[in-house]
Amino acid sequence: MQIRDVYQLIIIFPFVVFLNSCSSVDMFYDFAPTYTKWELDSYFDLTDEQEEWVEVRLEQHFNWHREVELEHYITFLREVQRRGGDGLTLQEIKEGNERINDLFFKITDRLMDDTTGFLYNLEPRQLIFLEEKLADSNREREESRSESREERIEERFEEFMESMEEWFGDFNEQQVSQLKDMHQGWNEKRTDPSQDWDQRRKLRQQAFLNFLKSNPTQNEIRSWLTHWYRNWSIPGDLEAERRRKARIERNMQRILQVDSILTEVQRKHAVDQIEIWIKRFQAAIPKTRV
Repeated sequence: MQIRDVYQLIIIFPFVVFLNSCSSVDMFYDFAPTYTKWELDSYFDLTDEQEEWVEVRLEQHFNWHREVELEHYITFLREVQRRGGDGLTLQEIKEGNERINDLFFKITDRLMDDTTGFLYNLEPRQLIFLEEKLADSNREREESRSESREERIEERFEEFMESMEEWFGDFNEQQVSQLKDMHQGWNEKRTDPSQDWDQRRKLRQQAFLNFLKSNPTQNEIRSWLTHWYRNWSIPGDLEAERRRKARIERNMQRILQVDSILTEVQRKHAVDQIEIWIKRFQAAIPKTRV
């Protein structure tokens, strides 16, 4: 798992991303508080007092998520099983996206007070440390990239197929060819996706740093973060909001494209995979809550 943007680390602990590479939900909850504290320290060079405060608060937040929110995840996955087993409609995809947003906002709302207080009380030296850390990370990323645009697209297609096969099982040659054509079509009219992402990430990082350097009040921090949580864009950047909404619409259409070529057997495979995650979530809920 890689966490590339510090605001994402603060906003929402890497729950879904971590789960993609960790089959044990119990293990996630056991190690995530410590891991997240390490990551925060790597970006902010925490004082001993901050480390102690962060550790206590992380434990409380993760315990809350485990005890309360996993039940809502299970309910949502049951709905996905029921509604997606025979194919998806655009309306169902939109409703699913709204449900995911609702689950996300419950986390950000709970974290808001602690996130606001943490950022408000940062020392000037920690802002310098953060700026240097982000610059180093960006530089390392650029230096490590040697592939051509075509090679990066091919690599992303291979990753895409690995994920598809994990969820839907094997694909025949015709389906692989169809997915390849889809993936090429998604990228052929775009600027280099990696470079585009890098550019947007740097702009967001700089905006975040500039905001923190402006000595905002706690209310200003809360307002800035609230907008960011809801829009994933810098407050006032209407063009970024427009592009984000367009990306969401494109991704929904892509889901429909992929869904249109799936067989009944592949849909059943996905339903079974969801059941595996439901059982993992159920096993992770403290027994007093079951």
